[in-house]
Formats: sequence, C-alpha cells, structure tokens
Amino acid sequence: MQEKPEDWDNVIETQLNAVFLLSKLAARSMVSNKGGKIINIGSMYSFFGSGLVPSYSAAKGAIVQLTKSMAIELAPHNIQVNAIAPGWIETDMTAPVRTMPMNDEILARTPAGRWGQPEELAGTAVFLASRASDFVTALRFVSMAVMRFDDVIPVVGLAGRRPRRAGGERLRRGGRVLAGKMSCCTVPS
Repeated sequence: MQEKPEDWDNVIETQLNAVFLLSKLAARSMVSNKGGKIINIGSMYSFFGSGLVPSYSAAKGAIVQLTKSMAIELAPHNIQVNAIAPGWIETDMTAPVRTMPMNDEILARTPAGRWGQPEELAGTAVFLASRASDFVTALRFVSMAVMRFDDVIPVVGLAGRRPRRAGGERLRRGGRVLAGKMSCCTVPS
C-alpha cells in the first residue's frame, strides 16, 4: 500500500467520479429523448485487481458496479448501460508498462504477440451504441487474452460466462487472464 493519498484521490476522481458525472449528465438528456446508450470502459483490473495501482483497480471495479446500477435505474427509460473491459491496449497511459520487464510476459501471453490498439475495440462499441443492442444492458463485454497451460487463445465474451472459440467450442477451465485499461465514454442514441 505505497500509493499516496493524493494519487489515490486523483485516480478515483479521473477514473470513477468523471464517469459517474458524465453518465449522469448524458442520462438526463437521454431520459428527455426517451432512450440512449451509455458505454463505460472498465478494465480487466475491474475483476482481478492490481498490486501496482490499487486505486485504478478500485475505480475500475466500481465502474462495473456503477454500470449495473445505472442499467437497472435507466432501463425503464429505454436507456441501455453496458461496459467494455479491454485487455492490454497501447495508449499513453500504458506506455510505461511497455518499457518494463513485465512487457515481455504480456507479449508472451497475448495470442497476437502485441498490444491491442484502441481502434480494435470499435466493433464492440459500435454494437453497443447501435439498435442491435436495444435488449442488452448491464453486461460487461470482455476483450482479452486467456492463457492456458497448453496454449493461448483469443476470446471476446461476456464477463461471467464461459468464453468460446470461434465456432462455439467451449474453452476448458484454467489459465490466467491479462488486464488492460482505458476510461469512459457515453453514446447518445
């Protein structure tokens, strides 16, 4: 617990409070327009935590709970609230990690052997912002790499459900999940 209180406050303000306040502002407009979409960006740290930056994990974990709570509150107003929890994505915020020894571990456990690009999350965001997701709410869409002892498999699935390979084959239990980070966005319909 070496994180300074002022660093904790700054991360919580940026990664959690800003998401809440922006979502609240957007929801007001969406209620008067009788519908909309809010897409929060979590992280794999939402589920697994981080010994390096506990404030970030706490904020991203809270975003998952905020997403569920907002989805329940706003569903009667035809507003869907979901979250995307990406794996390791190449951003300015992750630049220091790419120079650390753990970068080699990340690359070794990532099927593509590289960091993800922000635009590679666009398909999930487009789906969640579209009418095709009008009955989808309070879900966490996970974009990650799962490492098993015998191989590494790319998956995109719903958090809390067993991922499947392309073609529907279930993945066996076991392995280690890598984490990533980004922040929040809202998309009015």
